[in-house]
Amino acid sequence: MLCGPCLVADKSSRTVSLDPLGFADGSRRMAHYFFHIHLDEVISDPEGIDLPSHSAAMMHALLGARSLAAADAETGWLTLDHFILVTDDQQNPVGSVRIGDAVTIV
Repeated sequence: MLCGPCLVADKSSRTVSLDPLGFADGSRRMAHYFFHIHLDEVISDPEGIDLPSHSAAMMHALLGARSLAAADAETGWLTLDHFILVTDDQQNPVGSVRIGDAVTIV
């Protein structure tokens, strides 16, 4: 879970900056997001968390996808098509992060 300051990522330039207030969009209102993990089966997030913006939610999903990739790699199997679906408090899709897009394989 992201706490305190919010990380803001720019994937095109491969940079991550720290927003010291934790509100990347300048607002002060927190929104509630859910992170549903799609592996060979769906693991629904029943609780979700409050985050300051869609971009903070997507960064949380990116870090989660990288964590899943690391755990899978330890077993010797890594499925790049697994993903995390981010939804808002009304279960409307906000975005998704595919494990294959969260890591760079060289």
